[in-house]
Amino acid sequence: AMNRVQGQINEALPLAVSLEKAANKNLLKSVLPSGQRQVWSLAETPAGRLISGGSDGSVRFWNPDGTAQGEVIQTSHSRGVVGLMALDEERWWSAGDEGSLQLWSGRTRVGRAIATGHGSLKTMARDRNGDLITAGSDGLLRRWEANSGKSRGAPIESGHNEVWSMAVLPDGDWVTGGREGTIRWWQQGRASGAPIASGQGAVNALMAFSNTTILSGGDDGSVNRWDGKRRLRATYKSGHSTVQALLLRPNRTLVSGGSEPLIEGQKNYLWVWDPGRRIDNDDTTIVNAGYLSVVELSNGDLLSGSSDGILQHWRQGRPLGPPVQTGHGPIYALNLTGEGDLVSAGDDGTIRIWQYGHLVVSFSTEQKGVTSLFILADRTLWSGGRDGSIKQWTAQGRRTNTPVIQTRHGAVLAIAQLQKGDLLSGGDDGNLRQWRQGKQVAFYNTPHNTVVSLLIRNNGDWVTGGSGGNLQIWRNGKPLGAPFLTGFGSLWML
Repeated sequence: AMNRVQGQINEALPLAVSLEKAANKNLLKSVLPSGQRQVWSLAETPAGRLISGGSDGSVRFWNPDGTAQGEVIQTSHSRGVVGLMALDEERWWSAGDEGSLQLWSGRTRVGRAIATGHGSLKTMARDRNGDLITAGSDGLLRRWEANSGKSRGAPIESGHNEVWSMAVLPDGDWVTGGREGTIRWWQQGRASGAPIASGQGAVNALMAFSNTTILSGGDDGSVNRWDGKRRLRATYKSGHSTVQALLLRPNRTLVSGGSEPLIEGQKNYLWVWDPGRRIDNDDTTIVNAGYLSVVELSNGDLLSGSSDGILQHWRQGRPLGPPVQTGHGPIYALNLTGEGDLVSAGDDGTIRIWQYGHLVVSFSTEQKGVTSLFILADRTLWSGGRDGSIKQWTAQGRRTNTPVIQTRHGAVLAIAQLQKGDLLSGGDDGNLRQWRQGKQVAFYNTPHNTVVSLLIRNNGDWVTGGSGGNLQIWRNGKPLGAPFLTGFGSLWML
């Protein structure tokens, strides 16, 4: 979280915008000109060749090193290629917006196109048992035998008006995305729970990182990350005007396809990027790539902590001096002592104290990662851990006599001290808890799925930020009005 010395919030929002732009520059690995009008679908062969399908009905193969392989293949899908599936190095399926499936061997069609009955076909996936699953404008899911293309079983009602995307998790469960902007989870072929609003417009693309982590690509050009509890964890800007396709490669890089800002005659690009090296680690909630923590100095300069463990000094939006490698891994929290010393904490579970850029104190908290910090006037400090604990320390790194607090938050993502001395914490469970002498004295339900930032204003009001990008102001322990959206995917900094 961003720690404001003066406790104000209004200047923090432009800062978060500028840092978000800088962070997203770090995501990009390479850009490949696709030669296709828009990239609507992606697949990969067992040997690592990439296949891209275009809105112009074309298909292109790519070598593992990112170079184009052969000429563009023009399919009979005149309204665009919405799905691709490689069975092996030679055989692959294409799905067209006009509603048909076509089997291929290399660059040659095998048999006639198969009419799916969807009307407009929008997406294709492959179930764990090997069947193809298609979905489209009729809101139905249909199964097909992968080698022959024969229909299998009755259609399944999806609950979406139109199904525009689908992914199959490693354990065989499904996820579907709708034109109306919702995401629905499935278990054993049956819908599980209510659909979740994505906040992305139409959900054009879905991809499974693991059994519990999925990515969704939307009409607004964003990529959202969702956890196993169906909570939004992070939002990334893709570089596309709209995200139409997502593919996870074996090296854990992500390939996205979509539409770029329209320029007359411009062809589209594939973007190859890394959304954070810990995005596939399901036990962490702080994975936003780029800048994870910021603190403001008394002269208005900024210090930022990044996902690669680097501290950077900023002045008027520009880097000042060389970056400093902390050794933390991702830096989740930064704060200042009353004397101006910098305190950093991160993924390695250590707290480090710096004077004029030089490390003077370093100690381990044994909290499986320090995800939040708060410093008291007497230089003692509180650390919140990924293990759900809060511990108090002296400036020399020794534990105080204050008992360890087990919060039951999951990861403790935000800590602040109230004016009367009580401690307030927020975290992974989306709740606030108030502590007095190590004991919980109050519990507050928030409108957030996850409380990722917390600020105590000079007038005593609280401000909480959530993983969905919403802010809530509190007065006397009660919400003051309705929460409001900031436009950020996850509001990590206040």
